[in-house]
Amino acid sequence: MQHLQVSHYKFPDREPLFRRSAKMFKRLVNNLAAQSNEYTIRYNPRRAYAFPLRGRERNMYSSLACAIDEITPIHMSELPYERLTEDMANAGRADFWCHHCNCHYVIELKRQPIGLSAKKSTNVRNRWDALQRQLDEVKDDFHKSVPDKANAVRLGILVIPARSFKQDEIDWSIEESERLSKVIQEECGKSLTFMSIIKVPPRWWRYKRLTRWEYNPVIVVAGTYRGREHRLN
Repeated sequence: MQHLQVSHYKFPDREPLFRRSAKMFKRLVNNLAAQSNEYTIRYNPRRAYAFPLRGRERNMYSSLACAIDEITPIHMSELPYERLTEDMANAGRADFWCHHCNCHYVIELKRQPIGLSAKKSTNVRNRWDALQRQLDEVKDDFHKSVPDKANAVRLGILVIPARSFKQDEIDWSIEESERLSKVIQEECGKSLTFMSIIKVPPRWWRYKRLTRWEYNPVIVVAGTYRGREHRLN
Protein backbone atom coordinates (compact mmCIF):
# COMPACT_ATOMS: atom_id res chain seq x y z
CA MET A 1 0.00 0.00 0.00
CA GLN A 2 1.38 3.40 -1.00
CA HIS A 3 1.21 6.25 1.47
CA LEU A 4 1.37 10.03 1.37
CA GLN A 5 4.99 11.23 1.45
CA VAL A 6 5.88 14.42 3.33
CA SER A 7 8.95 16.62 2.83
CA HIS A 8 9.69 19.77 4.83
CA TYR A 9 11.49 22.88 3.62
CA LYS A 10 14.09 24.34 5.97
CA PHE A 11 13.95 28.09 6.54
CA PRO A 12 16.65 30.21 8.29
CA ASP A 13 16.90 29.42 11.99
CA ARG A 14 15.72 32.01 14.49
CA GLU A 15 15.00 32.36 18.21
CA PRO A 16 14.16 29.34 20.43
CA LEU A 17 10.42 30.04 20.29
CA PHE A 18 10.55 29.92 16.50
CA ARG A 19 12.41 26.59 16.57
CA ARG A 20 9.80 25.08 18.89
CA SER A 21 7.05 26.35 16.61
CA ALA A 22 8.81 24.91 13.55
CA LYS A 23 8.83 21.48 15.22
CA MET A 24 5.15 21.94 16.07
CA PHE A 25 4.33 22.78 12.43
CA LYS A 26 6.19 19.72 11.13
CA ARG A 27 4.41 17.43 13.59
CA LEU A 28 1.04 18.92 12.61
CA VAL A 29 1.71 18.36 8.90
CA ASN A 30 2.98 14.81 9.49
CA ASN A 31 -0.11 14.03 11.56
CA LEU A 32 -2.42 15.60 8.96
CA ALA A 33 -0.91 13.36 6.28
CA ALA A 34 -1.10 10.28 8.52
CA GLN A 35 -4.74 10.94 9.48
CA SER A 36 -5.73 11.58 5.88
CA ASN A 37 -3.91 8.45 4.78
CA GLU A 38 -5.51 6.25 7.46
CA TYR A 39 -8.99 7.63 6.83
CA THR A 40 -8.68 6.96 3.09
CA ILE A 41 -7.52 3.37 3.53
CA ARG A 42 -10.08 2.41 6.18
CA TYR A 43 -13.13 4.37 5.01
CA ASN A 44 -13.54 2.83 1.57
CA PRO A 45 -10.57 1.75 -0.56
CA ARG A 46 -12.66 1.99 -3.74
CA ARG A 47 -13.20 5.70 -3.03
CA ALA A 48 -9.58 6.34 -2.07
CA TYR A 49 -9.45 9.52 -4.16
CA ALA A 50 -11.58 11.30 -1.54
CA PHE A 51 -8.91 11.72 1.14
CA PRO A 52 -9.56 14.62 3.60
CA LEU A 53 -6.66 16.88 2.60
CA ARG A 54 -8.28 17.26 -0.80
CA GLY A 55 -11.61 18.21 0.80
CA ARG A 56 -13.21 21.43 1.86
CA GLU A 57 -12.05 23.62 4.75
CA ARG A 58 -14.66 22.16 7.09
CA ASN A 59 -13.33 18.65 6.43
CA MET A 60 -9.84 19.81 7.22
CA TYR A 61 -10.91 21.15 10.62
CA SER A 62 -11.64 17.58 11.70
CA SER A 63 -8.29 16.41 10.36
CA LEU A 64 -6.40 19.21 12.08
CA ALA A 65 -8.19 18.52 15.38
CA CYS A 66 -6.99 14.89 15.15
CA ALA A 67 -3.48 16.11 14.29
CA ILE A 68 -3.39 18.37 17.36
CA ASP A 69 -4.79 15.65 19.61
CA GLU A 70 -1.89 13.37 18.65
CA ILE A 71 0.46 16.02 20.07
CA THR A 72 -1.44 17.28 23.12
CA PRO A 73 -4.84 16.60 24.73
CA ILE A 74 -5.01 20.24 25.85
CA HIS A 75 -6.77 21.94 22.96
CA MET A 76 -10.03 23.63 22.04
CA SER A 77 -11.68 24.62 18.76
CA GLU A 78 -13.69 27.79 18.04
CA LEU A 79 -12.33 29.56 21.13
CA PRO A 80 -13.80 33.09 21.48
CA TYR A 81 -11.39 35.98 21.01
CA GLU A 82 -11.94 39.68 20.60
CA ARG A 83 -10.78 40.77 17.15
CA LEU A 84 -9.38 44.26 16.75
CA THR A 85 -10.20 45.58 13.27
CA GLU A 86 -9.63 49.22 12.29
CA ASP A 87 -9.42 50.23 15.97
CA MET A 88 -12.77 48.56 16.69
CA ALA A 89 -13.22 45.45 18.80
CA ASN A 90 -15.49 42.72 17.42
CA ALA A 91 -16.39 39.30 18.75
CA GLY A 92 -14.70 36.48 16.90
CA ARG A 93 -13.32 32.97 17.23
CA ALA A 94 -9.99 31.33 16.56
CA ASP A 95 -10.04 27.99 14.75
CA PHE A 96 -7.92 26.25 17.41
CA TRP A 97 -6.07 26.86 20.65
CA CYS A 98 -3.68 24.37 22.22
CA HIS A 99 -0.97 24.13 24.86
CA HIS A 100 2.21 22.13 24.33
CA CYS A 101 5.71 22.27 25.85
CA ASN A 102 4.85 25.43 27.84
CA CYS A 103 3.71 27.20 24.67
CA HIS A 104 0.23 28.54 23.97
CA TYR A 105 -0.77 28.32 20.30
CA VAL A 106 -3.60 29.96 18.42
CA ILE A 107 -3.98 28.26 15.03
CA GLU A 108 -5.91 29.55 12.01
CA LEU A 109 -6.54 27.21 9.06
CA LYS A 110 -7.42 28.03 5.46
CA ARG A 111 -7.48 26.26 2.08
CA GLN A 112 -6.89 27.47 -1.47
CA PRO A 113 -6.24 25.29 -4.57
CA ILE A 114 -3.69 26.28 -7.21
CA GLY A 115 -3.30 25.21 -10.83
CA LEU A 116 -0.63 22.56 -11.24
CA SER A 117 1.15 24.54 -13.97
CA ALA A 118 0.44 27.99 -12.48
CA LYS A 119 3.19 30.61 -12.62
CA LYS A 120 1.37 32.83 -10.15
CA SER A 121 -1.89 32.81 -8.15
CA THR A 122 -3.79 35.87 -7.00
CA ASN A 123 -6.21 33.59 -5.12
CA VAL A 124 -3.40 32.09 -3.04
CA ARG A 125 -2.05 35.56 -2.28
CA ASN A 126 -5.47 36.87 -1.24
CA ARG A 127 -6.14 33.84 0.94
CA TRP A 128 -2.72 34.17 2.53
CA ASP A 129 -3.29 37.88 3.23
CA ALA A 130 -6.64 37.05 4.88
CA LEU A 131 -4.85 34.51 7.08
CA GLN A 132 -2.32 37.17 8.16
CA ARG A 133 -5.09 39.61 9.04
CA GLN A 134 -6.90 37.08 11.21
CA LEU A 135 -3.72 36.33 13.14
CA ASP A 136 -3.06 40.04 13.67
CA GLU A 137 -6.64 40.74 14.79
CA VAL A 138 -6.57 38.26 17.70
CA LYS A 139 -3.11 39.29 18.95
CA ASP A 140 -4.13 41.64 21.77
CA ASP A 141 -6.86 39.48 23.28
CA PHE A 142 -4.78 36.33 22.89
CA HIS A 143 -1.85 37.88 24.76
CA LYS A 144 -4.19 39.01 27.55
CA SER A 145 -5.48 35.46 27.97
CA VAL A 146 -2.12 33.71 28.50
CA PRO A 147 0.02 33.96 31.65
CA ASP A 148 3.31 34.22 29.74
CA LYS A 149 3.35 36.34 26.58
CA ALA A 150 6.90 35.20 25.81
CA ASN A 151 5.50 31.72 25.05
CA ALA A 152 2.45 32.82 23.03
CA VAL A 153 2.46 31.84 19.35
CA ARG A 154 -0.02 32.55 16.57
CA LEU A 155 0.30 29.97 13.82
CA GLY A 156 -1.35 30.22 10.39
CA ILE A 157 -1.74 27.22 8.09
CA LEU A 158 -2.78 27.38 4.43
CA VAL A 159 -3.43 24.05 2.68
CA ILE A 160 -2.86 24.38 -1.09
CA PRO A 161 -3.89 21.40 -3.24
CA ALA A 162 -2.22 21.61 -6.68
CA ARG A 163 -4.67 20.44 -9.34
CA SER A 164 -5.17 19.88 -13.04
CA PHE A 165 -8.20 18.87 -15.11
CA LYS A 166 -6.08 17.31 -17.88
CA GLN A 167 -4.51 13.93 -17.33
CA ASP A 168 -1.87 14.52 -20.01
CA GLU A 169 -0.49 17.43 -17.93
CA ILE A 170 0.45 15.08 -15.10
CA ASP A 171 4.17 14.43 -15.29
CA TRP A 172 5.17 14.98 -11.67
CA SER A 173 8.85 15.22 -10.82
CA ILE A 174 11.29 16.79 -8.36
CA GLU A 175 11.76 19.70 -10.76
CA GLU A 176 8.01 20.38 -10.82
CA SER A 177 7.89 20.24 -7.04
CA GLU A 178 10.66 22.85 -6.80
CA ARG A 179 8.95 25.08 -9.38
CA LEU A 180 5.64 25.01 -7.53
CA SER A 181 7.30 25.71 -4.18
CA LYS A 182 8.92 28.83 -5.66
CA VAL A 183 5.52 30.06 -6.91
CA ILE A 184 4.09 29.64 -3.39
CA GLN A 185 7.06 31.46 -1.85
CA GLU A 186 6.63 34.38 -4.25
CA GLU A 187 2.90 34.67 -3.55
CA CYS A 188 3.25 34.45 0.24
CA GLY A 189 6.31 36.66 0.53
CA LYS A 190 8.39 37.23 3.65
CA SER A 191 5.63 36.15 6.01
CA LEU A 192 6.05 32.54 4.81
CA THR A 193 8.07 30.85 7.57
CA PHE A 194 7.22 27.14 7.15
CA MET A 195 6.41 25.00 4.13
CA SER A 196 5.89 21.29 3.51
CA ILE A 197 4.98 19.28 0.43
CA ILE A 198 2.77 16.20 0.58
CA LYS A 199 3.15 13.90 -2.44
CA VAL A 200 0.08 11.86 -3.26
CA PRO A 201 0.39 8.24 -4.52
CA PRO A 202 -0.54 7.97 -8.23
CA ARG A 203 -3.49 5.68 -7.44
CA TRP A 204 -5.06 8.55 -5.47
CA TRP A 205 -4.44 11.34 -7.96
CA ARG A 206 -7.81 11.19 -9.70
CA TYR A 207 -10.88 12.76 -8.13
CA LYS A 208 -14.28 13.33 -9.73
CA ARG A 209 -15.60 16.81 -9.04
CA LEU A 210 -19.15 17.16 -10.34
CA THR A 211 -18.96 16.17 -14.04
CA ARG A 212 -15.20 16.19 -14.63
CA TRP A 213 -12.09 14.51 -13.29
CA GLU A 214 -9.55 16.45 -11.26
CA TYR A 215 -5.95 15.34 -10.68
CA ASN A 216 -4.04 16.23 -7.50
CA PRO A 217 -0.51 14.80 -7.35
CA VAL A 218 0.72 17.14 -4.64
CA ILE A 219 -0.49 19.29 -1.73
CA VAL A 220 1.52 22.23 -0.39
CA VAL A 221 1.10 23.25 3.27
CA ALA A 222 2.31 26.80 3.95
CA GLY A 223 2.73 28.20 7.46
CA THR A 224 3.32 31.56 9.08
CA TYR A 225 4.61 32.27 12.57
CA ARG A 226 3.80 35.10 14.93
CA GLY A 227 5.71 35.13 18.21
CA ARG A 228 6.62 37.88 20.63
CA GLU A 229 10.24 38.00 19.46
CA HIS A 230 9.43 37.56 15.77
CA ARG A 231 10.11 40.37 13.31
CA LEU A 232 9.50 40.18 9.57
CA ASN A 233 12.66 41.09 7.63
